[in-house]
Amino acid sequence: MDGGPLVPGVRGHGCDRWWGRGRGERSHRFRARVLGAAYLVLVVGVAQIALGAGLAWLPGEVVSETPRTTLATGWNLASVAVVAGTLISAPALTSIGGLVIAASLVGFVVAVTRSRPEMSGWALLYRALALFVLLSTPVGLLLAWIRRS
Repeated sequence: MDGGPLVPGVRGHGCDRWWGRGRGERSHRFRARVLGAAYLVLVVGVAQIALGAGLAWLPGEVVSETPRTTLATGWNLASVAVVAGTLISAPALTSIGGLVIAASLVGFVVAVTRSRPEMSGWALLYRALALFVLLSTPVGLLLAWIRRS
């Protein structure tokens, strides 16, 4: 059986068809596109908006333009590297992008080290988001290398 019956007498469970199990290169490309789209929405979109908003609202002192530009540029270029590495099955490129993402995350957290006292709850949430993305980065990189082999 290809994944075990979900309902007695019914072969497979639908996920086989969705993920294209057993269809070779075509399913590989489809999975890469799905993972790339999820990365774009969750990390490049949602996380970047949250980190950028936190950088604007949380610090006790205004963060100057140079660090803000450096962090945003590093994040965006790293995101391009991660997506490109995923689409062309180049885990080394994905890893370089992941390392730059991690460095950018550290920069985002350091920039908000001294938050305004009335924003302490939001600053804690901001740090938790950054930590979550930081800890999920090695998982994504490991998956990129495993998928390649």
